[in-house]
Amino acid sequence: MLLLRTAGRALVRAMRLVTVVIAGLAVEQELSKPRRQRTWYGRVGPVPYDFLRPTLERLRREWWQPDSAELITPRAFGLGWGLNIGRLAAMLQRGVRR
Repeated sequence: MLLLRTAGRALVRAMRLVTVVIAGLAVEQELSKPRRQRTWYGRVGPVPYDFLRPTLERLRREWWQPDSAELITPRAFGLGWGLNIGRLAAMLQRGVRR
């Protein structure tokens, strides 16, 4: 049990470190551009980032697109991906109707 707890803590620390490194790379990527060309959104490798202030429309795009084919969407703010709850709900509804 102690070994599992220790391994779990090590995994959490590693994930935090990876997150901080990717965030740093994203900021460095934006700061390396001329001021007028900085968008504050893009990708570091396969990982999307968006550091713009979130809007209701962008939050809706991340969380509620029932007609979209995508279950996983880029985050409206920050690093990584979010869950399209609208798509998940639509999938569950179709499954219930069958």
